[in-house]
Amino acid sequence: MRLSDPVTVLPKVGGMIQKKLERLEIFKLEDLLYHYPFRYEDSSQTLKIAEVVNHVGESVALHVKILTITQFRTRYGKIMVQAKIYDDTGHIDAVWFNMSYITNYLKNGTEAIFFGKIYAKGKKLSISSPKYEVVNSEGQTKFLGNISGVYPETYGISSRFFKDKISLILENLSYTKINDDSIIIEDKLDERIRKKYNLEDIISALKLVHLPSTLEDVEKGKERLAFDEILEIQKSVLKAKKLREQLKSTGIKFDKTLLEEFENKSAFTPTIAQLRSVREILTDMEKNTPMNRLLEGDVGSGKTWVAAAASAQALKHGMNVAFLAPTAVLAKQHSESLVKMLSPYGINVVLVTASTRKKLTEDFDESNLFIGTHALLHDERFRKNLGLVIVDEQHRFGVKQREYLLELENENVKTGEKTSPHFLSMTATPIPRSMAMTVFGDLDLSILDELPKGRVEVETFLVNEDKRQSGYEWAKKQLQMDTKNLVTNQMFVICPLIEESDNLQAKSAVTEFEKIKSEFSDFKVELLHGRMKEKDKNDILERFGRKEFDILVATPVIEVGIDIRDATIIMIESSERFGLAQLHQLRGRVGRSDKKSYCMLFSTNEVFPERLNFFAKTKLGIKLAEFDLENRGPGEVYGTRQTGIPKLKMANIMDLELVKKAREALEQF
Repeated sequence: MRLSDPVTVLPKVGGMIQKKLERLEIFKLEDLLYHYPFRYEDSSQTLKIAEVVNHVGESVALHVKILTITQFRTRYGKIMVQAKIYDDTGHIDAVWFNMSYITNYLKNGTEAIFFGKIYAKGKKLSISSPKYEVVNSEGQTKFLGNISGVYPETYGISSRFFKDKISLILENLSYTKINDDSIIIEDKLDERIRKKYNLEDIISALKLVHLPSTLEDVEKGKERLAFDEILEIQKSVLKAKKLREQLKSTGIKFDKTLLEEFENKSAFTPTIAQLRSVREILTDMEKNTPMNRLLEGDVGSGKTWVAAAASAQALKHGMNVAFLAPTAVLAKQHSESLVKMLSPYGINVVLVTASTRKKLTEDFDESNLFIGTHALLHDERFRKNLGLVIVDEQHRFGVKQREYLLELENENVKTGEKTSPHFLSMTATPIPRSMAMTVFGDLDLSILDELPKGRVEVETFLVNEDKRQSGYEWAKKQLQMDTKNLVTNQMFVICPLIEESDNLQAKSAVTEFEKIKSEFSDFKVELLHGRMKEKDKNDILERFGRKEFDILVATPVIEVGIDIRDATIIMIESSERFGLAQLHQLRGRVGRSDKKSYCMLFSTNEVFPERLNFFAKTKLGIKLAEFDLENRGPGEVYGTRQTGIPKLKMANIMDLELVKKAREALEQF
């Protein structure tokens, strides 16, 4: 067998089992081998029945015999299996509900190990729904009586199945062919590096994780496997960095006079962080290799101003600039902002949308700022003489788009030379240091760590069902109708779904729209969601910006960048369904002027999750990102699942020490 073989080469793994494993993204033996337990149960130390009185509410292991086992139906109609089990210190009941098949495996006199939670009803103790394994003729067990992994499962596939099949692979795993059953694996770390960092070889690490004798074994195995995952990310990043370093670009002269003029003509005083970031970017753009810089700044920190300043330099140098937004709605909004910032310089700003692209017949040679979605760059007219590409919310662009941007070449109008544009990506999702060294390690980082003057802090409230009505009444007062019956403030209501789902207990925008219209009958309410036509979405947002209505019920389509100055309240329904980074983006839709603003998190849960309590009292994006990253993983927070970066199963991306070790080791390859 080979690790690349399909799982069906294993005994008793047919087509039905294969389909079930595919739900867990397990297709071949290698996938099965790297399907790790997510927690462990320790049944290695068995207790005597007389001792369980001190362990009520805990899971314990008992080595016992069955005195009697019976099955009957309760008065509520449930099938109950009850076994009286005993050892030399006493007896206790084991109870299962709706599991009548157990009587096929457990009989009077059977010796077995039971593992389950101890419950007390008055003075009577029982072990409820325990796992069990019959002791064989040699007095041994395979699955219980040891440290046993609990695996991510799917219907019809248990952790016992995984342990059984993975054990079979591990038995035959080898670095060289020993016999016909050998499954060859390569250790990608040589002995020198393993010794330096005190790491297990790969076969030992896999055995320690899947078949540990102690919990200390698990940690040893995890350390090696986590190291491998971080190392793979570092390799991917290094490859991208080397590829970019081989490319040529047109150096764009840093015109300090132009920058000073741009600063002086700005509608507000730029922050020190903005000025520092602009200079970092413009210094990079002078080089003949493409800049690859990430501009990180919290919601409202002024990233667009920095992008405009960089664009002005490229445009005045006779180059074109492409500004890519994740949606057409945001592209239009950026277009309006950039026109205002760049109009004093006579710069031609061209908004490219699905509806306008075909109508644009002008021959664009140089000094144009094109604004659109990533589809813009698939039209040759907008790739000529391209000096700078700016991507807003860059983690929203999939791996295909990123590869395309990396390989993008265009002809310099003046020299005829094929060059690659400078690349500036922007994100409002803060990046902890460990992430900057791994997932974004091929990017140079500029950070906007202060907000422009005039931005107010958004106050956040947690509102459960009991307080919902009082929350509505409070919001009505905040929206404030003046003497002319005009509403002075506006409000967002955000729902995770467009329509109700049988599978998800979450608010839908369509249902909530009707409810809010009824509840806020004195106010004008509109609905916005992602299935609407682009034209309709744009129209609604424009009308909201002109204050033609007061409340917008929407899905998270408005998560990034929508700028409504008079929006002072955002209500987020089913808030427990959102990650903290996304909630932070949504909260950033209000407080965009000097008006006091509020974020209300609604939930049907009686008790709010700890992470939402953390969100309510934390305003710094970097703190929220670190918390979310540690608890949800980089795939959820940063979209790394669409970047070509492997999914992390063992490694904690927040482990800065591990990241440093892997980075150091990579330099020794």
